[in-house]
Amino acid sequence: MECDAYNWGYDPVHYMAPEASYAINPDNRVLEYRTMVEGLHKAGLRVVQDVVFNHTKTPLRQRHSNLDEVVPGYYHRLDANGNFKTAAFGEDTASEHRMMEKLMIDTLVLNAREYKIDGFRFDIMDFHFTYNMQHVQEALRALTPQKDGVDGSKIYIYGEGWNFGDTQNNQIGPEADQINLYGFGIGTFNDRIWTAIRGGSPITKKKQAQGFATGLFTDSSYFTNQNPPQLGEKGQLLLYSDWILIGLTGNLRDYSFVDSAGATVTGAGVHYTMASPPATPTSGH
Repeated sequence: MECDAYNWGYDPVHYMAPEASYAINPDNRVLEYRTMVEGLHKAGLRVVQDVVFNHTKTPLRQRHSNLDEVVPGYYHRLDANGNFKTAAFGEDTASEHRMMEKLMIDTLVLNAREYKIDGFRFDIMDFHFTYNMQHVQEALRALTPQKDGVDGSKIYIYGEGWNFGDTQNNQIGPEADQINLYGFGIGTFNDRIWTAIRGGSPITKKKQAQGFATGLFTDSSYFTNQNPPQLGEKGQLLLYSDWILIGLTGNLRDYSFVDSAGATVTGAGVHYTMASPPATPTSGH
């Protein structure tokens, strides 16, 4: 079956140029993008741009990105044999290198200043580091209406603060994940409330597992649980209810409430894994 060509926008090549495939006339992409953002602002909407700095276009079709042609091997993470690492579903970039971070900052400042973007959503943000995000935040906050035509203090930054890949568990630096970004004023996605309500997990691929809204424990006929929870269906549902409660507060670590076991806990004391709870509480967000 044929379908219209579609691109998610996750094949970055030129970070500072709008994607031409979305333009009516590719040669007018800058004007069209400016006009689009201006129209959304006039409609009372704010515009968030999805930025993909964690990788460049997949090497399956393009062995070297334009960045690798500028300085071979500098802008990307390489393994011990000099091959591109690809955990980010493309050629992983190396934001631990100063000029890769500068490319990120320059691109974001340009988009904020010239296109009046109101926020930036970082794809796989944990492939970057807390200091990268702090420097990004400082650069954007330095923008002023008088000097730049935009108030950088109002630009919102958030992204996917997972914990996987080459940066997992801070193995090459303080990854920009849910835990490490606490107190930065930078948002991360809340995967726990998603998992608790819907069930399943895109990471573990347990897509047949039920959740709060899909009949876990209360309606086993909805579909078969191919991966029965270790806590049992009732125990898992009760744990999920705690995730939902703390999720509704915005995952506040100091928020106090009565959990499913009848104990008074804070967000920091909620257990966030699928297995049996540990003897001591884990950190929250």
